Amino acid sequence: MDLRRLSSFLAVVEEGHFGRAATRLFLSPAAVTGHIQQLEREFGTPLLERSPVTPTPAGRRLVSHARTLLAAANAAMDDVADVAQGAVPRRPLRVGVMGHGSAEVTPAAVSAFRRGRPEVPLSLVQLTFTEHCSALREDRVDVAFVRPGSRARASRSMC
Repeated sequence: MDLRRLSSFLAVVEEGHFGRAATRLFLSPAAVTGHIQQLEREFGTPLLERSPVTPTPAGRRLVSHARTLLAAANAAMDDVADVAQGAVPRRPLRVGVMGHGSAEVTPAAVSAFRRGRPEVPLSLVQLTFTEHCSALREDRVDVAFVRPGSRARASRSMC
């Protein structure tokens, strides 16, 4: 899967328009259209409705994965660039995530943190639904996205 195609896909989804996405990415509209068509061939299903431009169910599912993949690729580039420039390595903030369970929240929270604290490296750690609390207790992660329990348990500590 080509990260440029994923970037084009996300730009089209966020802009709601192929031309605006192309302008944002400094590409031609034809290039963006080609990227989307190539992704759709790879997945074997339409990812976008064309009029108006909105993600299909498969496209909605891809959005959160694409954000996570692009965030991870950007983090890798930043990390390697820091080492190449002789920056003192820091221990990354280890964020526990569940691949699909926190997909709506994780990319936005990670992006907001990176904008607010660009000097702090992040490491995303895949966890299963049952591991969040144990990963925190065992110091495998520094923070984890957890879903609140029932109303009766919501007032108590999750971990």
